[in-house]
Amino acid sequence: MTQSYITYSSLPFMKLGLGTYYTGKAGFSLSANVQLTKKTKNFFISAIPRIDLKPNPAWDILLVIELRKELNANANWYFRSQSLGNFTGLNHNRSYQYLKFGIERLKTQFGIAADLDTYGPNANSIVNFGGFLRTVL
Repeated sequence: MTQSYITYSSLPFMKLGLGTYYTGKAGFSLSANVQLTKKTKNFFISAIPRIDLKPNPAWDILLVIELRKELNANANWYFRSQSLGNFTGLNHNRSYQYLKFGIERLKTQFGIAADLDTYGPNANSIVNFGGFLRTVL
Protein backbone atom coordinates (compact mmCIF):
# COMPACT_ATOMS: atom_id res chain seq x y z
CA MET A 1 0.00 0.00 0.00
CA THR A 2 1.26 3.46 -0.90
CA GLN A 3 -0.44 6.75 -0.10
CA SER A 4 0.23 10.36 -1.09
CA TYR A 5 -1.83 13.35 0.09
CA ILE A 6 -2.03 17.10 -0.10
CA THR A 7 -3.24 18.33 3.28
CA TYR A 8 -4.95 21.44 4.59
CA SER A 9 -4.68 22.28 8.27
CA SER A 10 -7.93 23.85 9.44
CA LEU A 11 -7.26 23.49 13.19
CA PRO A 12 -4.02 22.77 15.14
CA PHE A 13 -5.11 19.17 15.82
CA MET A 14 -6.75 18.41 12.46
CA LYS A 15 -5.67 18.10 8.82
CA LEU A 16 -7.85 17.30 5.82
CA GLY A 17 -6.19 15.28 3.05
CA LEU A 18 -6.92 14.58 -0.60
CA GLY A 19 -4.68 12.33 -2.66
CA THR A 20 -4.04 8.84 -3.98
CA TYR A 21 -4.10 5.38 -2.45
CA TYR A 22 -2.48 2.38 -4.16
CA THR A 23 -2.59 -1.35 -3.50
CA GLY A 24 -1.32 -4.12 -5.74
CA LYS A 25 -4.76 -5.75 -5.84
CA ALA A 26 -7.02 -2.69 -6.34
CA GLY A 27 -4.64 -0.31 -8.15
CA PHE A 28 -4.88 3.49 -7.75
CA SER A 29 -7.82 5.31 -6.14
CA LEU A 30 -8.57 8.92 -5.37
CA SER A 31 -8.81 9.11 -1.59
CA ALA A 32 -9.69 11.50 1.25
CA ASN A 33 -8.70 11.43 4.91
CA VAL A 34 -8.86 13.35 8.16
CA GLN A 35 -5.82 13.39 10.45
CA LEU A 36 -6.64 14.01 14.12
CA THR A 37 -3.57 14.36 16.36
CA LYS A 38 -2.79 15.24 19.98
CA LYS A 39 0.79 15.43 21.24
CA THR A 40 2.31 16.26 24.61
CA LYS A 41 5.74 15.54 26.10
CA ASN A 42 4.74 12.02 27.21
CA PHE A 43 1.68 11.22 25.10
CA PHE A 44 0.85 11.03 21.39
CA ILE A 45 -2.34 9.91 19.68
CA SER A 46 -3.28 10.11 16.02
CA ALA A 47 -6.43 8.76 14.36
CA ILE A 48 -6.65 8.84 10.58
CA PRO A 49 -9.87 7.64 8.94
CA ARG A 50 -9.63 7.33 5.14
CA ILE A 51 -12.02 6.49 2.29
CA ASP A 52 -11.69 5.91 -1.46
CA LEU A 53 -13.64 8.40 -3.55
CA LYS A 54 -15.33 5.90 -5.90
CA PRO A 55 -18.34 3.56 -5.92
CA ASN A 56 -18.09 0.69 -3.41
CA PRO A 57 -15.12 2.35 -1.66
CA ALA A 58 -12.51 0.76 0.54
CA TRP A 59 -12.13 2.58 3.86
CA ASP A 60 -9.92 2.28 6.88
CA ILE A 61 -8.84 3.84 10.13
CA LEU A 62 -5.29 4.02 11.44
CA LEU A 63 -4.75 4.63 15.16
CA VAL A 64 -1.30 5.31 16.69
CA ILE A 65 -0.73 5.78 20.43
CA GLU A 66 2.61 6.41 22.17
CA LEU A 67 3.14 6.74 25.91
CA ARG A 68 6.26 7.60 27.88
CA LYS A 69 6.56 7.39 31.67
CA GLU A 70 9.69 8.37 33.58
CA LEU A 71 11.59 5.34 34.86
CA ASN A 72 14.46 7.38 36.34
CA ALA A 73 16.42 10.53 35.50
CA ASN A 74 18.04 8.85 32.47
CA ALA A 75 15.29 6.63 31.02
CA ASN A 76 11.58 6.32 30.27
CA TRP A 77 9.20 3.42 29.92
CA TYR A 78 7.99 3.38 26.32
CA PHE A 79 4.77 1.98 24.83
CA ARG A 80 3.52 2.21 21.24
CA SER A 81 0.43 0.77 19.61
CA GLN A 82 -0.29 1.06 15.90
CA SER A 83 -3.55 -0.43 14.61
CA LEU A 84 -5.22 -0.42 11.21
CA GLY A 85 -8.54 -1.81 10.02
CA ASN A 86 -9.30 -1.82 6.26
CA PHE A 87 -12.70 -2.74 4.80
CA THR A 88 -14.75 -2.59 1.61
CA GLY A 89 -18.31 -1.93 2.73
CA LEU A 90 -18.56 -4.17 5.81
CA ASN A 91 -16.19 -6.80 4.37
CA HIS A 92 -12.82 -7.17 6.09
CA ASN A 93 -9.75 -6.76 3.85
CA ARG A 94 -6.88 -6.47 6.32
CA SER A 95 -6.14 -5.33 9.84
CA TYR A 96 -3.11 -5.31 12.06
CA GLN A 97 -1.98 -4.37 15.54
CA TYR A 98 1.69 -3.63 16.21
CA LEU A 99 2.61 -3.34 19.89
CA LYS A 100 5.91 -2.28 21.46
CA PHE A 101 6.86 -2.07 25.12
CA GLY A 102 10.31 -1.18 26.37
CA ILE A 103 12.73 1.46 27.58
CA GLU A 104 13.74 4.74 25.98
CA ARG A 105 17.15 6.20 26.84
CA LEU A 106 18.39 9.35 25.13
CA LYS A 107 17.48 8.72 21.46
CA THR A 108 17.36 4.92 21.63
CA GLN A 109 14.38 2.65 22.29
CA PHE A 110 14.48 -1.11 22.82
CA GLY A 111 12.17 -3.79 24.14
CA ILE A 112 9.64 -6.46 23.20
CA ALA A 113 7.19 -6.32 20.29
CA ALA A 114 4.14 -8.17 19.00
CA ASP A 115 2.40 -8.13 15.62
CA LEU A 116 -1.09 -9.48 14.93
CA ASP A 117 -1.83 -9.37 11.19
CA THR A 118 -5.33 -10.41 10.02
CA TYR A 119 -6.38 -10.57 6.40
CA GLY A 120 -9.23 -11.63 4.13
CA PRO A 121 -12.97 -12.12 4.61
CA ASN A 122 -12.35 -15.10 6.93
CA ALA A 123 -9.98 -13.06 9.12
CA ASN A 124 -6.98 -15.39 8.81
CA SER A 125 -4.35 -14.33 11.36
CA ILE A 126 -0.59 -14.40 11.73
CA VAL A 127 0.99 -13.56 15.10
CA ASN A 128 4.67 -12.69 15.60
CA PHE A 129 6.65 -11.81 18.71
CA GLY A 130 10.14 -10.38 18.90
CA GLY A 131 12.24 -7.45 19.99
CA PHE A 132 12.84 -3.98 18.66
CA LEU A 133 15.68 -1.48 18.63
CA ARG A 134 15.22 2.08 17.34
CA THR A 135 17.75 4.91 17.31
CA VAL A 136 16.87 8.44 16.19
CA LEU A 137 19.78 10.02 14.32
